[in-house]
Amino acid sequence: MVLMSIGASPGSTGGGLKTTTVGVLFLATRSELRGGGQVVAWNRVIPDPVIRTAAVLAVIGMLLWGILLGLLLAVDGSSEKYQFIDYAFEVTSALATVGLSRGVTSTLSETGRSIIEVAMICGRLGPLALVLAMASISSTAPRGDRPPGRVMLG
Repeated sequence: MVLMSIGASPGSTGGGLKTTTVGVLFLATRSELRGGGQVVAWNRVIPDPVIRTAAVLAVIGMLLWGILLGLLLAVDGSSEKYQFIDYAFEVTSALATVGLSRGVTSTLSETGRSIIEVAMICGRLGPLALVLAMASISSTAPRGDRPPGRVMLG
């Protein structure tokens, strides 16, 4: 499920968090653990707005996953045939637009299927809308600093 939620690279039609988003979060975490001030990748400084955007994308993704999973469990979670992991897999697959299933979707109620449909739509439209919003990130650098690296997130 972790690999499904990480998704594809920028510019592709895959859902989930993009690999660059996870990479920026990894670099920022590593920089913080080492006590560094700037996040640097390939001799380029990753601007703070890009790091903040990556963090917001990750938090929104986790919140959306939790909300949709909670709704699905509230609506259809009383079935003794399936466990929590089965429902979590279905929501993760839908949000990441993967298309895999553990057989839960066919047994869901109409409301449960609607929740999965909403998850698929959010997974498909969410990253695309956020990439358009991030296109306005400024790339001007003050004199004497390393030039910022432009990173597509989503």
